[in-house]
Amino acid sequence: MTPLTIEVSGTSTHSRQPDLAVMRVYVKSQGPFEKNVTSQVAAASDNLHHFFDQLSRDIPDAIASFSSTHLCTWLDNHHRQDSQRRRNLFYARLSYKVCFHRFDLLSEVVEIIKAYPRVEIHSIEWQLTEESDKALATLTRKMAMRDAILKATDFAEVVGRKVFPTKIHDSGSRRLYPPNQPSVPEGGLSAQSYRSGNLNLGNNHRHEAIDTEPEDIKYTASVEVQFTEVDSDDDDDSDDDSNDDSE
Repeated sequence: MTPLTIEVSGTSTHSRQPDLAVMRVYVKSQGPFEKNVTSQVAAASDNLHHFFDQLSRDIPDAIASFSSTHLCTWLDNHHRQDSQRRRNLFYARLSYKVCFHRFDLLSEVVEIIKAYPRVEIHSIEWQLTEESDKALATLTRKMAMRDAILKATDFAEVVGRKVFPTKIHDSGSRRLYPPNQPSVPEGGLSAQSYRSGNLNLGNNHRHEAIDTEPEDIKYTASVEVQFTEVDSDDDDDSDDDSNDDSE
């Protein structure tokens, strides 16, 4: 009798609550005079830095860490279509990355930051610590393999056979991200849009769409497994060995 071969796919999706909320904030300005633009961004950045520093002092477990990039400035020769004249337009920007432990403070923090001039929240991303991330990914892969074993066992039982895995192909595991949450009008925060002068840098940019409700972190994994029928003689031998051991 030809040995039975079964090929199945095993899949798994698992999730857990995030450990951190990573908020990214932009401080930026534009204008015809470089000195004014850089001064505006520096002053706004000092205020923001003081706020996060004070929050860390008042509520020690609120923030895991916060950091900022260096202030970046550049010149764009913007062509005015209305007057067909060129004007120099200077840009300045830096960004903050703030990692929160206390999710219950996010709504209040967002409302406070919205009031700061030349400051905009780019996004809030939910993340795991490195240890938690590895543990979730490992669990998802293991459960994908168990899913494959369960399927193959079901098929083999129906035809009165026993099988074991002889070939395993990892089809990959990855994190499932939710749809991007808009924080400002679509395309308003891309580097290309910013450099081309398409951003309105006044205070009329608001963050109504920022969602401060934690989102579970999800991982998915899949595996392709080939199973081959257990040789009946080998199966009988293993049963005999078990009986010998019991005696």
